[in-house]
Amino acid sequence: MDPIQRLLSRLRQRDCEELAEYGLTIAQAEQSMRSPHVDFCMWSTPAGPAAAMWFDALTPRALCVSLLATDEWDQVALSVIKYGVRFVRPKLLRLGYTRAECRTMAHHEDALRLLSRMGFVCEVKLRGYGAKGADFYQYAWNIMDHQNAA
Repeated sequence: MDPIQRLLSRLRQRDCEELAEYGLTIAQAEQSMRSPHVDFCMWSTPAGPAAAMWFDALTPRALCVSLLATDEWDQVALSVIKYGVRFVRPKLLRLGYTRAECRTMAHHEDALRLLSRMGFVCEVKLRGYGAKGADFYQYAWNIMDHQNAA
């Protein structure tokens, strides 16, 4: 089994629920993960792949951020944050991207904490956004938020 398949076979329950709320199957998630991305990275523990994060272009200046993880998330979370802040953000800015956004289920506390730690801010609550009616939040990182704060 390759790393993507292994990660998807071991997802946290809340990540499986979120995929279902997006109306996606594991096979569709795998297809999405294998398509070309602006950036893609996986983190592993001795148990195997623990998380994957990728960035897809929405417009010439905006990106969509996706992340899936296993129950070993706590072992790689700090590395994910450091990678995002130290490597991905400068790379994306050099490529001309000034905005990254992510939608996540309103009760997905790990995702909300991660987004906040990476400098994302909540823009809107999307009531009933999910396929089964779950509420989502849309978080975004926008260069203008950080330039105005300086």
